[in-house]
Amino acid sequence: MKARLFGFCRRSSGSAVVCRILILGLTAVGSFLATYRSSIQTTGATSSAPDQSTDDTLLLDHLRLCGKHRLASDYRLMPLTRAVVAYFPVKQLEPYLGQLKWCLRSLLEMMKDEPKLWRTDIVLYVEDLTSPELRQLGCSTTARQNASEPFKCILVKYTKVQDRVIDPKSSGYDRELKDQFKEYSFIDSIAPLAEQPEVYLNYDFVVRSDLDVFFTPAFSKWIPPGCTFITGNGGYSDPYNLMKLALVANHSGSYFNSSIWNIGSTWVGPAPLISKIAARTVHWMVYLSKTEFAPKMRKQSWWSQAVLWPEWHYGVLLLYGGQLAINEILHAGRRYPFQKIDLDHPTTSTAACTETGPIHLHTYQSDTYFSKYRFASGAYKNTHSLPIVLNSSRCCDYAGYIAGDSLSMSPEVLANSLHAIKRYG
Repeated sequence: MKARLFGFCRRSSGSAVVCRILILGLTAVGSFLATYRSSIQTTGATSSAPDQSTDDTLLLDHLRLCGKHRLASDYRLMPLTRAVVAYFPVKQLEPYLGQLKWCLRSLLEMMKDEPKLWRTDIVLYVEDLTSPELRQLGCSTTARQNASEPFKCILVKYTKVQDRVIDPKSSGYDRELKDQFKEYSFIDSIAPLAEQPEVYLNYDFVVRSDLDVFFTPAFSKWIPPGCTFITGNGGYSDPYNLMKLALVANHSGSYFNSSIWNIGSTWVGPAPLISKIAARTVHWMVYLSKTEFAPKMRKQSWWSQAVLWPEWHYGVLLLYGGQLAINEILHAGRRYPFQKIDLDHPTTSTAACTETGPIHLHTYQSDTYFSKYRFASGAYKNTHSLPIVLNSSRCCDYAGYIAGDSLSMSPEVLANSLHAIKRYG
């Protein structure tokens, strides 16, 4: 293309200055795209997820979006799409269906203050596209067609790693996943994002999240500043595993910054970066499982006892892989902006859940109010201890009310409410 432009300039009587500007501009764009592609190339010595190459047009469109957000006097007046992306285990409806309902109910509450032209969908990777429980919630296989459609719950076919049938035609990637993660079901929370990114790449921003979460009023008008890749805080880092991960990265020739640690399981960021980091997380999980954990250590009967916690625990392999991938792709913020914020804020918190509070709440392994375990057991329902009026002055009460209200709403009413709230927006 640049050669054709040179030829045009030689033949044209137009301004030489204009031609020079055009050529320099094209060169700069080409250089940027080459650098971007190079930065997200698959590296390392072991298996990798399927090719995640991204079209130049998509990259340029995304750059334009980020540029508009930086330059716009009020980006909240612009159309914008966000997708919450998660794996839903259809074969384990309890307790996950209840968690999905309260997650959807929290999105409904958030949308009451969301800018008129913004849309936030949920994309669920599932084994069964015909699940009546999900259909009752208004979920379908129909993707978003434009930025003005109302809320959509989109189902995407996915086969769990443990259920995949390996035959002579199976890829090396599938073979290694099946071999390494026979007893590690957490792989299914990240593998679909690496394998089928096309279902969310058209969104401006993606939230990779579990379902036992609540979105708060603070999320309604929030996007990552400057297209930053955002994570919450984890609780797995230890001096030994930091040293261990640094050695693995160094041996593989990958960047590692030991000051970036305890990276949470929830991510928010531009869709192409989510895709790349998901793919590399899977890569590093396979690498670590093969080279740093003996076969006995990969058995759930062994690692579920947390014998080596917190120094080196197979149960948090997903978080180890994410830490290596974020360092590799983002260079811990030196190549692309990276920031840890108060995502995964605990539902036991008494902090305020207002528009200036945390944007995202996560239930943890606790019986303290609000507890997903006590909710699932019916303890709150039996004692009528959940708030009956929305109270945002405490996050625990916000979660309690949203969860309780999701119980009282039929799936059809919840689905219709979500669809109607932006129908005329």
